[in-house]
Amino acid sequence: ENAMVESARTQVQWARDVCTEALDQLNVLHIHSNRLQVKTERLSMVELWEEAKHRCASRLTGAVITEDCLFEGIYVWGDREYLVAVLENLLQNAVDAMTGWSITPHMQVKIGREYEWGYIRITDNGPGISRENIRKIFRPFFTTKTTRNNWGLGLAYCHRVIKAHRGFLNLWTAPSN
Repeated sequence: ENAMVESARTQVQWARDVCTEALDQLNVLHIHSNRLQVKTERLSMVELWEEAKHRCASRLTGAVITEDCLFEGIYVWGDREYLVAVLENLLQNAVDAMTGWSITPHMQVKIGREYEWGYIRITDNGPGISRENIRKIFRPFFTTKTTRNNWGLGLAYCHRVIKAHRGFLNLWTAPSN
């Protein structure tokens, strides 16, 4: 009987912890949904990339990164912190996509300009996204990651930040499944 009571207490505590964590994440999402105000300044896209890469350096260990067209002279009007956070999230997603596969993680980063639009393209050699998930990836709380700390808020946040900057977040995938 004592073992059953202890087991029940453990399960209740686990449920309480999960609920507390979920409420914390909802609070973060609520704060971001109400306070996304970009403070724009002229920013070098190369510098944004370099800062995001520097912040993610420990997570990029073992990944091969090829950088193309990283020349100065491409600028955007934007909020440095928000844009660097978007790039960090995209880099982390690329690393996560390649984790657990028997391939060497490889990313290609291209910075360029098409007409009046500056862009940063991040391509990885991960497995791609299935057709059934492609329409869901920018929805809050959608995730294909199995770990407990992934809440499916990253790409929703990235999409919102880029829209606030009057830009576009595009995705192209060639799923292997």
